[in-house]
Amino acid sequence: MTLLERFRRSPDKNGLPEEYRALWLNGNIFHEFTRFVTTPEGRNIDRLAEILTHGLIPPSLDTTGKVVLNWQEVRRFYKTSATYDSVIFLHRYCDGSSMHKPWLTDKKGKTYIFLDSDYPVHTPSDMGPDWPILVMGDFEVYSKQVVAPENFRTLVVSTQAASSVADEFASRLHDLNIELFDFKGTKLI
Repeated sequence: MTLLERFRRSPDKNGLPEEYRALWLNGNIFHEFTRFVTTPEGRNIDRLAEILTHGLIPPSLDTTGKVVLNWQEVRRFYKTSATYDSVIFLHRYCDGSSMHKPWLTDKKGKTYIFLDSDYPVHTPSDMGPDWPILVMGDFEVYSKQVVAPENFRTLVVSTQAASSVADEFASRLHDLNIELFDFKGTKLI
């Protein structure tokens, strides 16, 4: 079976630990990112370290040059004046979505940070008539403010990276009371 076929099928979460399955319930809010990125100037950035220290920051509020996004391409493609750099892209999990099922792929470098379930978000319709819909449904939601690390509750990383992330960030995760899972559902912290 191809990866695409696996994504199109309903996820079988029954074999996953119950505590991990609870993360992937309809309505849970998370941010998906790649841990390591390189800026256009060639600087390497550990986004996980930055996020656990400073939170999730809309690009327009970043004063360090460490938030790496290129929304010019999105604006050109969708012919919009929307200020994508003023928001943080978040996701609301939905079983019907074909995206965000790490137990099927275990892709190295992919990282998910879950927010408190009551964290206030904006939907595409909240953003006004000029806001293009990039993902159909209410899967895509936004924050217009910095999401402080205190709003995080769970970190999910690839199975290959799990032990090194646990070793490197154990103290910070404990301080913030953030749980750590790998993509297969093993709880490390």
